[in-house]
Amino acid sequence: MTVMKTSELSAGYLDLAVSQALGHKECFVNLAGQCVQPYKTEDGILCYRKMCPTQDSRLMVLLIKKHNIGVEPIGKGWWGASAFIEGKRSQDNFVCVYGSSYEESLFRCFVSIVCGENIDLGF
Repeated sequence: MTVMKTSELSAGYLDLAVSQALGHKECFVNLAGQCVQPYKTEDGILCYRKMCPTQDSRLMVLLIKKHNIGVEPIGKGWWGASAFIEGKRSQDNFVCVYGSSYEESLFRCFVSIVCGENIDLGF
């Protein structure tokens, strides 16, 4: 079991955490550092589809609206994403996560809302 803080997630591991938070099963980070999901073709051949939810602008808009996430620049090269949440995941019903890009902070915040501050990446 590998546990990471949501504030440390980036690249393929952020894609993996977002995929898991969205309910995708059996995803993992391959040796190239990409999040992939195995599937079988109609012929029974095992293949892997690349999972890149952090590059989907439509998903970003949906998450911002659904979870009421605010994202803003907080300094040179840093962004902050915050949202009010139910008391299960935070004592003060508020989560704020930082990232080096708009997308990174937004998706880290989403993972924190759904999975908490520490997340099991399943390996």
